[in-house]
Amino acid sequence: MFGFRKHKSDDQASDHGSEVATLPTGSDSNENQDIPQEEDNQSPPEGSPTESKGFFRGLFSKGQRKRDPLDPPPECFSRPLDLPQEQMPFPAFEISCNGRLLDAGWPVEYPGEVLIAHDIQESEWTRFLEDLSLTARLKPRDRIVSHVIPMTLGVGLYGILISNAIRRIMKRGKANGVASVVDIWNACYFQIRGVKVTLMRGEKILSGLEVDDDDSSQSSSDSSSHKGSDNNDESKKDSQEEQQKKEEDEEEEEEEEEDDKKRASPYYLLIEFQPIDPQHQSEVLLDQSTVDKS
Repeated sequence: MFGFRKHKSDDQASDHGSEVATLPTGSDSNENQDIPQEEDNQSPPEGSPTESKGFFRGLFSKGQRKRDPLDPPPECFSRPLDLPQEQMPFPAFEISCNGRLLDAGWPVEYPGEVLIAHDIQESEWTRFLEDLSLTARLKPRDRIVSHVIPMTLGVGLYGILISNAIRRIMKRGKANGVASVVDIWNACYFQIRGVKVTLMRGEKILSGLEVDDDDSSQSSSDSSSHKGSDNNDESKKDSQEEQQKKEEDEEEEEEEEEDDKKRASPYYLLIEFQPIDPQHQSEVLLDQSTVDKS
């Protein structure tokens, strides 16, 4: 059974196996039902929880990838906002990955009691989780997605966050790829609706501006080299890309070995209330007193 976990702080943050919050999801009465087998001829009613679970099981199963993340760009990125006049704070909560590896996908429940008040529709939340799962299953050489850059440059909001996300896409490792997609969704969709999503592993922040970037100097060097290059530098650029792909393959193997050693530190999404300026739809300082109420 999947569930939403109330976010814990400080010394409790590493324990994600208990105290599951009972946020309504609209599927409580059906969550103990078995998922219909493929040989069943009868289809469940459209929009039912059983149909949703079967859909996600097929969608998130390994080997099934019919598109790249963010391609085509989500329509919700350009959908007009429909927010209430009064902001709706909520206690932070967590959603754990289905397994130890990011390509295991994410639980399918839609926390509508929280998200609907922030103009986050179920189909759009589903698309977000789908993009995360697809990103985790890409091969390293596929992670550099050229269409992401022009798509995000026109957003205009949270420019630093988007810039960091694009830079992180160019790096090795599944976690960097997934974190970059989280950041792009934050900048283009979630944060202008008063919600912030963070990819976490144990107590370590993997997405957002708070990330400790161990490779910042190398990334900056690569970026400067890229900006100063022209046509006669193509061979050097190709060599750098080949070296980067090799490093990505090595990082993938190290990441899987590290996963075996860190069973107590699963990946999870932290969903928080992010106050916004109603006039400018810009980020403002977070007042903890408004969200610490359970």
